[in-house]
Amino acid sequence: MNARIRLVGQTVQVSFVAEESQAGRLIETNMARLQSGMESAGLTLASLVVKHDEAPS
Repeated sequence: MNARIRLVGQTVQVSFVAEESQAGRLIETNMARLQSGMESAGLTLASLVVKHDEAPS
């Protein structure tokens, strides 16, 4: 899994590339928890992108 996080002031942009679709689904399922945690820290989640990049078998 790769993650890219960009912080501009109090705004956060997060991008994940998950090699397994299950990992990507877990991130998407828990997006509200991530956003809530950031808000508790005084940050705003501006965008969250999850890409699935499954390696060929």
